[in-house]
Amino acid sequence: MTRQTGVFSFADNFECSLSAPLDARMTTPLKSELTGFTGMYLGMLVVVTSDTTTSNNGLYRLKEGDGTTITDWEQIGTGGSISVATSTDLGGIKIGYTKSGTNYPLELDNEKAYVNVSDIPSGN
Repeated sequence: MTRQTGVFSFADNFECSLSAPLDARMTTPLKSELTGFTGMYLGMLVVVTSDTTTSNNGLYRLKEGDGTTITDWEQIGTGGSISVATSTDLGGIKIGYTKSGTNYPLELDNEKAYVNVSDIPSGN
């Protein structure tokens, strides 16, 4: 499949006098409004700016379907922070845990993680 080319060719820039995106679909205040756009397309990017559930704010990509269900959208950024890693999702973790009983802290060496278990008695 080849890329669909545009209809208009512009040889210059735009100077917008409104403090808003040229394409009004690029932002929406609420995550629930992601499903209400017209002219949605796979790969479309939209920023949710003011949702009352702050974890809903961030950058979303239309990953599948026609965009009319919230599961068609994938949050790919959250305003400069990294999502927390889970057993099913990639994400960030914090280091700095203090050893407690048999729980050991994760350590880093040149951005590579390891657990030092050298002080565990042999046979355990």
